[in-house]
Amino acid sequence: MRATLSGIMQQDNMATTRKRTMNTDALANRLEIAIDAERLLKGEPMSAHTTFKVGGPADFFASIASVDELVAVLDACRLANAPWHVIGCGSDLLVADEGIEGVCICLGEHFADIRVNGTRVIAQAGATNEQVAEAACEAGLSGYEFASGIPGSIGGAAIMNAGAYVTGNQLHKLGLYYAQAIHDAFGLDFDIVFGPAYKGIPLSVVTCIGLQELYGKEARYCSNRKEAKDHGDAGILLGAELHDGDRVVMVEDVTTSGKSIDETYPILKAAADVDVRGLIVSLNRMEVGKGGVTTAQKEIEAKYGFPVASIVSMAEVKECLHNHEVAGRIVIDDDIAAAIDAYYEQWGAKE
Repeated sequence: MRATLSGIMQQDNMATTRKRTMNTDALANRLEIAIDAERLLKGEPMSAHTTFKVGGPADFFASIASVDELVAVLDACRLANAPWHVIGCGSDLLVADEGIEGVCICLGEHFADIRVNGTRVIAQAGATNEQVAEAACEAGLSGYEFASGIPGSIGGAAIMNAGAYVTGNQLHKLGLYYAQAIHDAFGLDFDIVFGPAYKGIPLSVVTCIGLQELYGKEARYCSNRKEAKDHGDAGILLGAELHDGDRVVMVEDVTTSGKSIDETYPILKAAADVDVRGLIVSLNRMEVGKGGVTTAQKEIEAKYGFPVASIVSMAEVKECLHNHEVAGRIVIDDDIAAAIDAYYEQWGAKE
């Protein structure tokens, strides 16, 4: 199965583009030309568009109805030096109370076309995981039924979704992969595995288990909560208590803009004078970060001074799967490989 290039562009975890000095008046004028007024909302609260029901206002919220309209909105953002962000169902999406600068682009029902071509399911970014799984099932195809219970759109799933690891066997293997990546990149001279909420919580736990199993390493896990707990195990952190001098390795699924690190690093340093030895992510997406030149991983390294490594990169994923049969089917054929190359020609980091 494959997602179209529009699906790859869509990310429910918030596709953050480059931060610029925005010309708000010029943006408003251009958007009013690009999209019908009833589908362009100003100061729209993001709490109305996320499953967590939290989030401040977006400067502009555009519900896109066609590819031409999408192109026009993106052109408006480019000409006004405005950042843009793409969402689908708003699942697993946390928006700060201060809201979103620029334009929030929603790809929903008008980008939810699904068609079956032989053993391939081609879905647009706005189609939900459940809809795609049902379409595959009706066509007598298997392999995506696991996603029927995962909230969100195919666009977000096309990039990375650690929430797809839900069984004991899957989580066990994932913990071993993280443990080996940490060992190979940073060694074992650390005390704490820290995972930013929410996905980082199970990641930190299974990584500690993997470290013990592979290397006999006794690391303690720690994670943060999104809101401080005021009873029982109170506070903003859960798991091991942090102490001055603790050596910490952080684990994440992916990093898009570095926002989660920007939020959690101060929490770590406020809890204790810890020494962060590095960050491991499962997938290096190899896309440009907020600065528009290098990856978010490289930007984090430059900003915080600790190394960032990954279990695999998108280049390695493509090399491994291109025209190689997995479970009886080709995952990345020549057409998909060409689409990936075209995407990275436009959005890939030039390193």
